[in-house]
Amino acid sequence: MPTSITLAIIGLDRLGTSLGLALKRYAKTPNASYQFTILGYDESSENRQTAKTLGAIDQEVATPEQAVSQAALILQTIHPGAQTDLYTIAGGSVQPGAVIVDFGPSASRTLALATQHLPKNPQGQPLAYVISAAAIINPALLHEPLNGIAAARADLLDNGGLSLAPMPDCHPDAVQLAADLGGLLGVPIKFADPLEQEVMIAAMEGLPLLAALGLFQMTAHSAGWDDLRQLGNPLFVLETIGLSQRSPDDPAAFFAGDRDRAVRALTAYIENLQVIRELLQADDRTQLNSAFARAVTGRDEWLTARRARNWEAKTTVTPTEKISFMGVLGARFLPGPLRPGAKGDTK
Repeated sequence: MPTSITLAIIGLDRLGTSLGLALKRYAKTPNASYQFTILGYDESSENRQTAKTLGAIDQEVATPEQAVSQAALILQTIHPGAQTDLYTIAGGSVQPGAVIVDFGPSASRTLALATQHLPKNPQGQPLAYVISAAAIINPALLHEPLNGIAAARADLLDNGGLSLAPMPDCHPDAVQLAADLGGLLGVPIKFADPLEQEVMIAAMEGLPLLAALGLFQMTAHSAGWDDLRQLGNPLFVLETIGLSQRSPDDPAAFFAGDRDRAVRALTAYIENLQVIRELLQADDRTQLNSAFARAVTGRDEWLTARRARNWEAKTTVTPTEKISFMGVLGARFLPGPLRPGAKGDTK
């Protein structure tokens, strides 16, 4: 008989709904060890209803407090602009021993919010644990829409995976629980340092967003915009698509962690643009062609490796213990022995 586990998904856009669909996909496999009761919260009642209709969640909940108060495992995928409110409003309702897998873009901001709002014991130690996560999208879907519940699908992370960055005070069993989750989702797991992951997100997601902002502002504020806008074709749309994937309050929140990281990435980008400008000003066709050729070759090599998951160097961290998904949920990291023979406690 499969074991029933209650978890909550906070944020039912493309990612959150896809995670629910992937867990339900697992539950339908022969001899599945676990069945999930998935509680779903989103600011949009339409998203909640759609996620339930799709079968990604079992129960809609009207408030985040309702969701987190019942769940041993919480997947936080709400958009960045709502992250602060989520911890402020619902943080005190999180069950002791719960694990939050947080897909917010800034690990340092997530850590600050968790430290301030999640429950602690009398000694000031956390009673709930947070792991910063980044989704690695299925390479077959790299050109699919970025957001929107209509784009949710069970295989969103297949052949992609999860990058997990446990917070410094995260219990080893909580880390293993998140790794076990990846196994149930059927996706590869890699581990990273929280600040390392934040740097990578700043470069690979934050910088394209800033570049899109700069490109559109420069073009739309030019004297020739009335004529230029009639020539908007796929290249311009693709270069600025990130602007349409964010809520109005998202950008400031996206960069609300360590802004210096985003500034350094943007500075390096500007320096590269200056080099390109110099090549254009010098009318050095050989150098310009060579620069484009190197970039095209490098991008093709990266995309080939990304699709094949064929990386020459891998950085992984192996959790300290191998514990079953249910074993971890049963222990729940409460004071006292974690399980027979376990060492250490939360004090």
